[in-house]
Amino acid sequence: MADRWHPKDRRKIRRSLEIWLQTGKPASHVYQEQLKTTSQDDSFPPAEHFESSVLDDHLVFWTHASARELHPRLDRRVDEMISRGLVEEVKSMHEFSQESRTQGLTVDQGRGIWIAIGYKELLPFLSHPKPSTTDKVQCVERIKLSTRQYAKRQSRWMRLRMLPALRQVRKDGFLFLLDASDPSTWSSTVEALAIDILRKFLDGRRLPMPDSLSQLARESLVVEEKPAMLAQYCEACDKTLMCEAEWTQHLKGRGHRKATQPRNSHHSQFLKVGDP
Repeated sequence: MADRWHPKDRRKIRRSLEIWLQTGKPASHVYQEQLKTTSQDDSFPPAEHFESSVLDDHLVFWTHASARELHPRLDRRVDEMISRGLVEEVKSMHEFSQESRTQGLTVDQGRGIWIAIGYKELLPFLSHPKPSTTDKVQCVERIKLSTRQYAKRQSRWMRLRMLPALRQVRKDGFLFLLDASDPSTWSSTVEALAIDILRKFLDGRRLPMPDSLSQLARESLVVEEKPAMLAQYCEACDKTLMCEAEWTQHLKGRGHRKATQPRNSHHSQFLKVGDP
């Protein structure tokens, strides 16, 4: 597991140590024994752990949207959350945290609702002695950015974890991406299409090819080859690289070459021929 996680990824390292302390087994052994990982870990069960029969009676529908269409909707969603009292909710959480500290109680803000998007982004505004409207706008913009980044991670998880795992056990034909880029066509491009596929599935009829449903499906349902994760440490640069491609690129970089080239002293540059 030390080779798998980056040395600065404290959350994953902490989780691996928790598994060892709680079970007496290395996390790598526990993952090999389990079909599912715990909810506090980001890793997806290796594809070879799936039995083909696991998904014989399952369909997976992935409602997806292009970033160009999704991002404005996410921004509007944040604005709606603000109008419905998000700032007041975060303020009450902050006051609870402060009151708990004055009473000598410890509040673990590294998990649960404390790491939900919105709390840490609004905290600078609520902690400021004289917050301004500009401060609030900047915090709201950070919430929108974090929300867009979270949506991107969700999509990457589907493409880089779920899809390869299903493909390895030949069950990727049961994952259907439904294009929800245009909310006005939801009834036809999402709802009706999902119902039609479900009816065919229940009746035992041939299902459509997942990549035939839309252009977005053709673009998204492509398994990307993920490089093997192996931490390699460069002592000269004090840097850890997590895959072979990054390591190779680092060795060719100007910074690494500069850090490893011999350093001549100022005196040696002016030695004369015959000097000892």
